[in-house]
Amino acid sequence: MRRVFCRRSARAGRLADRSRGAYSRLLDGSALQNGDPLAVMQESLMLTTRLDGMDEESRTAAVERIRKGVSLAVDSADPEALYQIGIFIAYAGASDPEEGPAWTLAACEVGYDCTYANPVIGQGCIELGLCSGGESVPLSMQRDSPSLYGRAYARSQDIVYALEQGQGTRVLEELLKKLEFEE
Repeated sequence: MRRVFCRRSARAGRLADRSRGAYSRLLDGSALQNGDPLAVMQESLMLTTRLDGMDEESRTAAVERIRKGVSLAVDSADPEALYQIGIFIAYAGASDPEEGPAWTLAACEVGYDCTYANPVIGQGCIELGLCSGGESVPLSMQRDSPSLYGRAYARSQDIVYALEQGQGTRVLEELLKKLEFEE
């Protein structure tokens, strides 16, 4: 089966270059205004961490903004944005424990650098000698929790296939139903 995302994998370098400035652009608002999927996911993560302290009206508005942000990230099919969805799920919480790891694995599948050499993932573990640059999230997950890996991998393949087939809305709705802040 020919993978549509092979074309996107070749773009991974350009996506990484574009995303390096996303967080600095988030600070001045231009990335959010332009719908940058990484900036939107960063905002969604920030809003999620503040939901508990919000009044009902603010919470409702924030949840709607989060939904739109996650939707934009899914629609972008940007490998790093998909990885950020996995991180977001870890903070937001989901009724399905495989959902966050599944989005992380899907990001790896479509071209995101999931090795510990990637500073977003490694976060100093190579320098501290806790991991090697040749290790990756999928390999670590498979080694440390084979049953979780198996279930998350199966779900990740569904996510990738849906995105390849232009059915991102389906996997998005499945995800949003599993998020714990949803009523």
